[in-house]
Amino acid sequence: MIRIPGLARRPLAWGGVLTLIAMLTACATEKPTSSNGGGGGTLDNPGAVASVTITPKNVALAPTGTQGFQAVALTGAGDTAHNTLTWQLVGKGTLVDTSTTGGTHASHVQAGADTGQSMLIATVNTLADTAFINVTSQPVASIVVAPADASVTAGGTVQLQATVTDASGAPLSGRKVTWSSSAGAIATVNGSGLVTGVASGSATITATCEGRTASAAITVTGSGPPPPPPPTGGCPGAWPSGVYPRMPLSTGQAFYVSPGGSDANPGTIDQPWQTLQKAFDALQPGQIAYLRAGTYGSFCSASTFRRAGTLTAPITVQGYAGERAVLHGQIRIDGSYFRLSNIVAEGPTCGTWGATTRQGDNMILMTPGLTHNVEVSSSEVYHDGWHAGISAGGDDIWILNNYIHDNGGFNDTSQINTSHGIYYHGGTRGVVANNILEHNRAKGLSARFTANHILVINNTVVGNGRSGMDVAESTYAWTFVNNVVMNNGNVNDGVGINTGGSAGGATNIEINNILWNNGTSGTSNWDANATVTNNVVADPLLANPVSSAPSTTHQGYSNDYHLKSGSPAIDFASVLYALPFDFGGVCRPKGQGPDAGAIEQQ
Repeated sequence: MIRIPGLARRPLAWGGVLTLIAMLTACATEKPTSSNGGGGGTLDNPGAVASVTITPKNVALAPTGTQGFQAVALTGAGDTAHNTLTWQLVGKGTLVDTSTTGGTHASHVQAGADTGQSMLIATVNTLADTAFINVTSQPVASIVVAPADASVTAGGTVQLQATVTDASGAPLSGRKVTWSSSAGAIATVNGSGLVTGVASGSATITATCEGRTASAAITVTGSGPPPPPPPTGGCPGAWPSGVYPRMPLSTGQAFYVSPGGSDANPGTIDQPWQTLQKAFDALQPGQIAYLRAGTYGSFCSASTFRRAGTLTAPITVQGYAGERAVLHGQIRIDGSYFRLSNIVAEGPTCGTWGATTRQGDNMILMTPGLTHNVEVSSSEVYHDGWHAGISAGGDDIWILNNYIHDNGGFNDTSQINTSHGIYYHGGTRGVVANNILEHNRAKGLSARFTANHILVINNTVVGNGRSGMDVAESTYAWTFVNNVVMNNGNVNDGVGINTGGSAGGATNIEINNILWNNGTSGTSNWDANATVTNNVVADPLLANPVSSAPSTTHQGYSNDYHLKSGSPAIDFASVLYALPFDFGGVCRPKGQGPDAGAIEQQ
């Protein structure tokens, strides 16, 4: 038995456990003392207690389980001594049904809900003994992953399930399972066991729980994606004579990029590169890099293309068919003969979407004087925080079949005239066709400086704050044709198509555009500083026009801009300018003639 001078009935906190252990060691040889009954014996036999003992000494309990304990004080002769005893529990749990007087003392401890160790102390004046309660849940004896073997295509997914059991084979719930992949360039796995195929090959997916492991063998199959669409979109119609010819396909060697790859890899589908910048730096004329599903770049950084293809062999970076390749940060294009296609540019380039001040800069930026013969196509561009989703500049630019929406700081009132879907800032010859320009802060399209000879064809321009499309300063020779322009300029007295500030005068041409409800009065549909032929003011009868609220997350293409039966835009477009395919790749025309707007009626 151990005597602890001065302990008496003072409560003992966890912070005193180490002190208690030291005191136990120091006092191991101290002999009992007696003073005024301090030995805890009967009143006529003071000092009779020589030891206190708790049984059991060490127990394991399940959470909220209960255990009984006994404490007895003995005289030096080994007899039971009658005394007053104090119980104390240090740690989590509850003392119940304790007895503190007599010879043998009983107590019950009900464990808490959490695992861990508690200490029970029985004290008779300066004498004490301890017992330990270890609260443990039922240990995991085994783990099983199902299916144990699975095959998935590159870009596809398969869900794995992990079952953990105790020694009797009973399933255990609430246990944390962690997942890992032996080859992230082949297959990745998230925290819930969802496996995504990245490139052909084999990988082992392992589940771990409380030191137990189990694995599944994953085989990823897949081949190279289909080639990009031909310049005509795969449609039989000829390229219209009034439109500058599009760049040819990239037909050289194909490379692959995946967030699970490595820039030290050879760039094959089985061993892809990892970063967008690697593709920008490595591709040669005629070559193409396919971006697999995932996110590339980072906010507050830039990826820059500086290389040059050739007139007959452009360089292409394109999202893998059927997968979503998301680009973060600024995409700067300072090169030439280059096509960027089938990607998602998600902003802002730096900062926080929805802030009340300027956040980042242009998302896709072309530099006049460095950039020429560049195409951005079949992509989604949204949530730029300042100035433009696409800032286009340079000679021979094509912006085709893109969904460009919710760009600009909607909570920053200073951006009402400065943040747009497309900002065209210089250069000669360009084609802006088959795009949906939806709900951008200031204008769907804005042009300044000396941008000239630009064709704006078959776009659907809806819900932009200041104007649908606006050209000013030294711009000239802009042609707006076959566009549907609706519900724009209803903030700060805007316009549908505004050429009033342009130096072009009659060199700016407007042909066969459908305009409706543009400007705060609903009548400011276009400006007269242009040659206007056959514009029509009429409701285009869109299936589901744009909502007035900006999107706050990636919501995809949710508004429906198909034309209802009876729309004045049906068969209305000029055949001299209409491309042989529409926004979604549907071949034009479906009726007697092509339709105005980005989407051909089915």
